[in-house]
Amino acid sequence: MDYLEQNNVPTTTTENASSQASAAVLSSLSQYILPCPMGLELAMENAVKSAFGRADFGSNCTRKIVSIKRLFSPLDEYDPMNLRDKLVQQVIRQEEKAKAKAKAQRKSDHSEQGSSRSSSDNGAIGSIIAGTLNDGCNTNIGQYRDDVVVSKPGATELTLMLLQTNAPVQLVSSIRCIGPILALVTKKEKVLHEGSTSSSMMSGDEVSCRIQSFAREEEGSILVGFQRALSLWSRHARLWSKSFGVEATVDSLDDKVLGLAALSFRASCIRNSKKKNDKYKSPDLLGAIGSIVPVDKLKGRPLMSAGDEECHQTTVSMSSTASSSCRDWKVALKGYDFEVVAFIMDSNIAIGVSLLPHQKLKASDYSKGRLPSDIAPPIVGNGGGQLIRLRASTAAILVDIANPQPGDVMIDACAGLGTIPVEAGLDGRGIVAIGGEIVSDLSHITRDYMLQARRLGQTICGSSSMIQWDATLLCVRESCVDIFICDLPFGQKCMSANKLNMFLPLLVSEMARVLRPGGKAVLLGGSFDKTVEAISSAGPDVFKPCHSIFPVNIGGLSAWVIEVERSHGKIKLRMNHREKVRRMTVRRATDAKERHRGTSDQKSGCTVKKKKRLQA
Repeated sequence: MDYLEQNNVPTTTTENASSQASAAVLSSLSQYILPCPMGLELAMENAVKSAFGRADFGSNCTRKIVSIKRLFSPLDEYDPMNLRDKLVQQVIRQEEKAKAKAKAQRKSDHSEQGSSRSSSDNGAIGSIIAGTLNDGCNTNIGQYRDDVVVSKPGATELTLMLLQTNAPVQLVSSIRCIGPILALVTKKEKVLHEGSTSSSMMSGDEVSCRIQSFAREEEGSILVGFQRALSLWSRHARLWSKSFGVEATVDSLDDKVLGLAALSFRASCIRNSKKKNDKYKSPDLLGAIGSIVPVDKLKGRPLMSAGDEECHQTTVSMSSTASSSCRDWKVALKGYDFEVVAFIMDSNIAIGVSLLPHQKLKASDYSKGRLPSDIAPPIVGNGGGQLIRLRASTAAILVDIANPQPGDVMIDACAGLGTIPVEAGLDGRGIVAIGGEIVSDLSHITRDYMLQARRLGQTICGSSSMIQWDATLLCVRESCVDIFICDLPFGQKCMSANKLNMFLPLLVSEMARVLRPGGKAVLLGGSFDKTVEAISSAGPDVFKPCHSIFPVNIGGLSAWVIEVERSHGKIKLRMNHREKVRRMTVRRATDAKERHRGTSDQKSGCTVKKKKRLQA
């Protein structure tokens, strides 16, 4: 598989010829925008390359071409190594303060000094420096293998990745580690920056004027970009009926693609600097963004390019039979055909056309001003669409981090609806994935979700299944699991911080028991310090030093991914493990009864109030 680079400057005639050939190849590639949660850029890049490397591009393709790189990021103006050095200095200062405090309280607090000394000698972290920088922005810094990773919380803090490939659209739409995807129209740096004035200091009218001025300056390239993007959109739209079950008339789509019927669209905006500027809001820019679409030059023309054989044969006498309706392109906030999205990343701007049918599936789109949810099949139904769960693309990236091999057994002890096991089973590498969850209230949703996954994976090598179990007392034999992936509770909604502190050591003990020597664990959680402490408390030489501890942005919240490998050491048996599990079970049952009683009281109270109103 070839990875093309565009930064080579030719110096000879031969290099000029090769550069022209490379430019010709690049111009024929499909260009996609891949919004990526901050912190997952490197892992996503590796996952995309791995997925395309295993995929079959078809008999017509003699050369696989894939290029993926960062387009824009909220941290482009920062140096990750400089931020890491600042964190190192911050950690040194904190350790000096802790030593001074311990020295002052040595007599009265001798026991606490001993516990702090044992935790500071923790070997599970190894040489990895991870933590949150005290810069007022909660910048998190960690390490993914040999690279420094930086992330920030916030629903709009994301990185745009640029994917260029000659893969067919059927293959691109089937890559599991790709979430929301758009066709690239145009991109430019520092559109909203001039001198000392940046987008955070401008009013809404000034930003709109800059966008319109940019559209006038780049009119020719924007027209070509929309032609390419809408051609890509039309090819993806033909797959919606098969992939998502979207009921759409193929004939009407063909008419719109051929320019025989009018199209409708809407404009949306996502900007990462909204917290820095209260002078305007994203909806204030929608008019300027919508005016970028060259409607007068696009209407009445076919969207499919000359190389698209699917409808090329039906374009005969199109221009003579074009109806007047094809000239009535309009803006529609609902029921639109395609969505134009502008990403304003500080002073940079990128414009794309969404390639997923959010409006057809009644799912949230980009109009909310943040990244929409994944809608990759299988679709969660039976009332589970509003549940908070891990993105399917993020789950697929976590599976790729573990680098599974054919025949590996993977378990997820806290599987929820089963997103991670499903993505592992659909990965195509022949993984046997098992997920478990103690909550039985969502069994009907999980059952439907798993049935859809099995139908989808009939032609894929791999399997996934769900059972009910307690994550702290797994019904699995020792040393029989190759990969352990888990989306841990964050200690906010489904489990309090105190319960999480009791839960983590028990879970890690079971993880160490079921993992074989050399087995890998990938853990996602709201913090890393308690998890690393639980890993180190499993016993000496039970786990090797962590390969990675890096921050990620999960739904706008700060989270951490820990990658660790099982060693050959014996597990340190925990005192009263089963007794602690029993206490947690009793407490869980008590909490469930209290919630049920509170719900019943609330319903009865509403009924009494309703009766009083009727009597009055």
